[in-house]
Formats: sequence, C-alpha cells, structure tokens
Amino acid sequence: MQRKFLYIPSLDTLRGFAVLLVLLLHGSYGFFKGGWIGVDLFFVLSGYLITSLLLNEYFNSGKISILKFYTRRALRLFPPLFLSILLANVLWSSTELYTGADRWQATIGALFYFTNLIPGNVSGNMAHLWSLSVEEHFYIFWPFILSLFFVKLSYRKSVVALIVIIFAVAIFRIVAYNINFQQIDSFKFTLCRIDVILLGVLLAIILSQAKYERPIINDKTSSKILLILLFSFISILFTLGEGNIYLRNGGFIITNLICVLTVFFAIKNPDHFLLSGKLIRWLGTRSYGIYVYHFPIFLASEGFRIHHSLSNYLIVT
Repeated sequence: MQRKFLYIPSLDTLRGFAVLLVLLLHGSYGFFKGGWIGVDLFFVLSGYLITSLLLNEYFNSGKISILKFYTRRALRLFPPLFLSILLANVLWSSTELYTGADRWQATIGALFYFTNLIPGNVSGNMAHLWSLSVEEHFYIFWPFILSLFFVKLSYRKSVVALIVIIFAVAIFRIVAYNINFQQIDSFKFTLCRIDVILLGVLLAIILSQAKYERPIINDKTSSKILLILLFSFISILFTLGEGNIYLRNGGFIITNLICVLTVFFAIKNPDHFLLSGKLIRWLGTRSYGIYVYHFPIFLASEGFRIHHSLSNYLIVT
C-alpha cells in the first residue's frame, strides 16, 4: 500500500518553537543555556521531512530523482544563505568577535558548508551556520543511500539497520568527546551529530507503514504527554548547557529521544491546541531565514545591550 506524505501544520509549530529556543540561547548571555536543543529538534524534523518526501517520490514513481532533490534544496537554501553571509560580512566590522576571528575563513566555510570543521572563534558572526554544514554533509549521501539500499530492504531490516547505525554514531560521539580524537568537536562534527537526523529518518520509515496511518493516541493521553515533553524542554532550557559532562557522555541520548517523541506526537496530533498557536506557527514558516540571519544581528547589537537585562529581548526582536 502506498502512503502519501502531506503537509502537517503542527510541524511548523515545532519549527517555530525550535528557532525560539535558539534565539533565547543566543540572546540571553547564557541564561537560557539549553537553547541548543532547538537545533536538535530541527535535525529530527529535517530527517523526518526529507526522508518522507523522498519515500513519497519513490512510492509514486518507483524511483528517486537525485537531480530534482538537489535542485529543490539549492533553490530553497542558497538564496537565504547567500544573503546571511552578505549580511555577516557587512556587519563584521561592527561585530564583537572572539580573538582569532577570520572573515575569509568564515565566509568560505559558510559558502561551502564546512563551518562545523573550523573553530567557532574563527567563524565569528557566522559560527551558527555549523548546523547547516552537518545537514548538508548528511544530504550529500542520504538520497543515494536511501534509493540504492534502504528502499530495497524489508521494513524490519531497514529499522534494525538504522538503529545499529544510530547506536554506532552515539558510541563514536562519546569516544570522540573523551579522547579528543584529531581535535574533533563532538558537538559539531558531522559524524557525531547525524544520530539526531537519523532518528528523524527512522521515524519517517516507521510512519511510512500503512499500519501507522491511523491515530494511536487519544486526545487526553496526548495532552499529558505533550505537557511532559514541554516541561522537559523548559527544564533543559534553564539547566543543561551544551558542555555539560553528563550530556556529552551519553545524556544526549535522552535529549534526542525527547526531540523525536515530540515530532512523533506533533505528527499524530496535528490539530492539538498546544500545537496550534498562530504566532509560533508563523515563526515556524520563517524559521530558516530567522536562523541564518539572527546571529550576526545579535552580535552587532551588543553595544545597545545590557547583560542580564530583560531589555535585551526587546532589542534582539
């Protein structure tokens, strides 16, 4: 039985929530230290949505057009990215930067998607583009792997293979953090971070099965679960910085699961009132642009901001 993947408005709400978490992280001088989890939520959403679209194409036509895939991504991603790099260069001289910031390296890294492979202090006001590098590294290969390998496997074998790969990436991520292998930053290095994207991929493959087409959670139960998930995000936002030793040594497995469960419940409950806010959904439809533009603007506004003042949030909005 073929399955079609349709637009799900609640996922725009999650995008809005994710970008809001990142804005709080970068605009609060570390007060909202756990805002990094917004990037992880983006990764799960990306893995789910891209894989769903590719599977939908395969179900409908019997093949996946790699050329169409890359063309769609280029048309969607490149214009805002180019504008954000231009903006960052214009604001470079008025930006408060770390020692060692290099405009040339930062620009080349952003243009060719290897920001995650150079130190954050070198990237200056383009340091936030590391997450785009991780995604694009993954999507260079994923359409080929999906079309040549995963669509030919049985459902069971696909799920088992993905779980094994996710487990292997998690182990590598922990090892990379502890032995500092080749100066790898385990928080930004591609092979340390694709576990989160692969969880979205796994979710897409599971939900592509016809037996998961109907809702499996009633409204009362889903409300309780969504509130628990929301409380989890808020707790992380206030308490868990990206450098936390427990997070780096495997705690990320729990935060990854929180993200994938959140996406799952949003998919299964697209009209839930907690996922229907117009403002946050509006942010979600513009989340990519907000993400790529916000950081150089935040840094350039440092001269107008006061540490630990609520007025900061008015300025950065």
